[in-house]
Formats: sequence, C-alpha cells, structure tokens
Amino acid sequence: MNKRSGIIVISGSIGVGKTTTIQALIEYFNKENVGIIEEYIDYSPRIGKMLISDVGNGIERNYTLQKFILQCYEEQLKNNKNKKVIIIERHPREAIEVFCEIDKTMTEKEREEITNKIYLIEKEYQLEYNKYNTYCISTDYATPNIIARNIFTEWIKRENIENETFHVFLYANEENQKKRIIKRNRGVISEMNFYYVNQINTLYKHYLNEHFTSKENNEETLFIKKLHKDAIIPTRGTEQSVGFDLYSIDDNIIYPHDRCLISTGIAVQIPHFCYGRVAPRSSLAIKYGIDIGGGVIDEDYRGEIKVIVFNHSNTIYKCKKGDRVAQLIIEKIKQCKIEEVKEISETIRGEKGFGSTGK
Repeated sequence: MNKRSGIIVISGSIGVGKTTTIQALIEYFNKENVGIIEEYIDYSPRIGKMLISDVGNGIERNYTLQKFILQCYEEQLKNNKNKKVIIIERHPREAIEVFCEIDKTMTEKEREEITNKIYLIEKEYQLEYNKYNTYCISTDYATPNIIARNIFTEWIKRENIENETFHVFLYANEENQKKRIIKRNRGVISEMNFYYVNQINTLYKHYLNEHFTSKENNEETLFIKKLHKDAIIPTRGTEQSVGFDLYSIDDNIIYPHDRCLISTGIAVQIPHFCYGRVAPRSSLAIKYGIDIGGGVIDEDYRGEIKVIVFNHSNTIYKCKKGDRVAQLIIEKIKQCKIEEVKEISETIRGEKGFGSTGK
C-alpha cells in the first residue's frame, strides 16, 4: 500500500468521468486513511438542488449559492483533516468561478467575503494553485480503472514529496460528455440542456488559462523519457526552429523504393490540447529522396517514437546510429464534434477537386 500523504484534486467539466474515476482511485489506497470531499450537489443534494433551482428562477441570489458551496467544502475538509490522503472532486475556486455566474447584486463587501473565504480555505488546507502539479488526462479512450491507475502511478512517482497537492484535470469531447450526462440521470444535472454544457466548457478554458498558464512564460513543456541508453534527446537547430530533430539509435539500410521503421529510443508526453507531427527533414528530402509516413503522435500515447522512413530514390540510403532522421513538430488541435446533416453550405468551388484551381 502507498505510504505517502497529500491531496489529490480531480477537476473537469460536466460528464468527463470524475466520480467514476474517484471511485476507481480509492481502491488503490487504504480506505480507512482516505477522505473524500464531494461536490456540494452530492454532499447536500436537497439544499443544493433547491438553491440551483431558486437561482435559476430568480428567487435566490448567486451569492447565497456561493456561500453554500464554500460551506460544503469547508465542513468536509474539516471532518477529514486527519486523513492521510484527501481526494477532492473539484477545487473550491473551480466550483465558484466556473459554475456560479457573476452576481451583479453582490455588494463590494459580499464579493470580498467570498474571495477571502476561498483564500482562507486554500491557505489552511494547502490548496494554493502554485503548489499544484497538474496532470491532464483524456477520458475518451480509457476506462476509469485505467485512468485511476495512471493517476496513482504519477502520485507514487512523487512519493518523496509529503503533503503535496496533486491536481488532475480530466477532459473529454462534447459527444462523450453528453452521453455520460444522459446515462447517469443525475436529477438536476440530467435536465440541463447541452447549450449549458457548451457554456461550461467555454468557462473552463478561461479558468485553465487563468490559473494553469504562466503569465511570465507561455512555453509548454514537452517531456522526454529515454527508453534506450543510446537515445539522444531531441534538439532544435536554432531557437526559431519549428521542429525538434529526432535521432536514430541504430544503423539502418533502406533500399531503393523501400521503407524502414527506425527507432528513436524515446517516449514523449505531448502538451495538453496538442499532438506531435513527425515530419521529413528538408535536407534529406532534397538530397536523398527521403520522406516520412504515418507521423501522428496523440497526446495520450506513451510508447516509443518510431519513424517510418521511405526511400523514393534509386540508390541505397544508409542511416547511421546518431543520425537525424526526422523532426517532431508540436501542433495545437481543435477538438470538433461530428454531426450528420442532409446538406452542407455551398461555395463557388463546390465539388471541383484535383487540379480544378489551375495547373
């Protein structure tokens, strides 16, 4: 059993699998030593649902809901203070900033009261944002058990850090979110229209940018793990180079008009909302007719990076150990939902394809 202590915060929008992930994660710990901090809607469902309904109907102020949410967190944190491991479903600030609309009726004193209360909770229970190690996981392609195992593995890696707050952000595409919301039939949640879900997702983007992106340095980190003793960490030719050069860990011969799978001996952790594109090096393309195929690395892929190299020339190409064979380019992605329609918008070009715009 794990002996380290600390706080794990499981964050994410509606329908991304937080509750099922937490249930699976608990199994990795001694349950007697684990405290669970539930969302207010689960901790006090009767009052929570009533307040949401009253706020929506204009009977109650958002200020009252915010006070209630923070009270639920505070009570649970106090009751679980002696637990070795505390797992929190959503950070208190996250619940307030994402799920509570700005109450224009709030006085300056009331606004200050809410702000101070969040700061006090963060300070007393070591929940300040600068203490976080953030770990982002997509729940689209993995079961809660696999996700929980990954979280626990990352947690164990930090076993030398006592009383650390470890932040896990779960995300999913909107189609899977909607399926989960319908499936779980969670009272007030199941009645929400999907326009609201889209609004929440938009608010989450602002929330993440505000609290998890450095204002001084906007560079994101590409983590590299050596899988082979001879592996070479990717490098950039200049500071302005787009790609990171990938190196071969052994000798390879590629015959004319043939292909070869070349090992790099490394694994990578792609930054959140990005993918890795393995692209050709222009010098190899022009001099030797070398091209690269199948070069997409998903954010959640953790295996060795291998490069499919094509030799389009009429001569043998020898790739030696330590040679640069390709470049890795990190690109942002836009996750779009898919919707089948009977018609799509018309354009001047229409169905004209290959060569239709000129020679």
